[in-house]
Amino acid sequence: MMANTHVLGQELTQVLNGLKALPTIRQEAIDKISKKINIEKVEAIFSLQKGMEILTEKETSDFLSSIYQVTKDERFNTKSYDFFQVSFKQQFLREKKYRKDNADNIRIIFSKTAEIERKYNIDIYEMNKVQFEEILVKLEAKTLRSLQNYISKIKQYIDYAIEVNKTKDSNIALNYDTKSKVEKFIDKNAEDNMIFNMQDIMEMADFADNPQDGVILALIFDGLSYRDKYSELVNLTEENIDFDSNTINLPERIEGDRIVKARTIEMSPVTSKLVDRAINVPEYLSINGDNSREYTLQESNFILRGFRKGREQINWRNINQRIIRIKEINEEEFLNATTTSYSGQLHFAKKLLNEGIAIESVVEKILVRFGMPTNTSSRFYLRSRIEKYASLTK
Repeated sequence: MMANTHVLGQELTQVLNGLKALPTIRQEAIDKISKKINIEKVEAIFSLQKGMEILTEKETSDFLSSIYQVTKDERFNTKSYDFFQVSFKQQFLREKKYRKDNADNIRIIFSKTAEIERKYNIDIYEMNKVQFEEILVKLEAKTLRSLQNYISKIKQYIDYAIEVNKTKDSNIALNYDTKSKVEKFIDKNAEDNMIFNMQDIMEMADFADNPQDGVILALIFDGLSYRDKYSELVNLTEENIDFDSNTINLPERIEGDRIVKARTIEMSPVTSKLVDRAINVPEYLSINGDNSREYTLQESNFILRGFRKGREQINWRNINQRIIRIKEINEEEFLNATTTSYSGQLHFAKKLLNEGIAIESVVEKILVRFGMPTNTSSRFYLRSRIEKYASLTK
């Protein structure tokens, strides 16, 4: 149940007044909330010119949730967990003393399993094979790793129930310990949930702590390849950039046993802005928890540069780390180089289809733009994804 906004009115006013003395945190909160809510509404509330009544119910929940993420004040935590056998599950969480993030993940699992537990009027630790597999389906895991993580948490819960003599049954979760046994329970619509629209990607890129970080997402979305240890990103130089025509000119390169031909990619407006900032902003802000440190980037004509001596160009492993940081900051479970590239491919394919270009030509153009193999298999797979995406976004 969402927190009562009338009751929260005075408390929220106190918090917003308090944030005036903390301009950095205040701006962080405004930036976070304005990703979901119109900036004019957000600023009106933060300046106390307007109250929460100007927000819809969904916007109110998003607003309070963002305030909670910044302040960690439980009065603004809009999450609600509805468990089966809630007192015992709360006991489990108290006694195991999980870190807050782990405890929150387990609460989410329990809120999902509650429907099936109530259906049979039994707790997870009492379920048979058929019932437990209903739980695995209900979890709606999008990836193998997330499903395995869910099962691991459930196993810990059942172990606890056995330990305190709640049940004498064996731990049924032990039967789901390999990929072959659990992959059939992964959500079949997972790929649909992994596609980001252009605005989402470009906002995450633009709001990144450093243009050196954000430009990575933008470039991959526009067409630079993430394959071959990000070689196109690692070796991208100022000479490849033409701001007059707003294009990136990539040279021919070898990838394994194939030649990736030279190609020209048009930059999106945010990408162009971030490339310019990546070239001209000389500092890199490194943030680790509550600590931050500013480094001077090495001087070179590479777009992505290191900040340690001898790192005129970025190490490809650092690209993964920077994408993971953006993913964690934005709480986007499925954000990675692959899903960013897929999202770009489908965005530009849909754009070409809307211009009346035939699907065969669209497939060829996207394969070339993103530096992908132009064989029969690649054509078939890309065409299938484009057709599916186009049908879902009519």
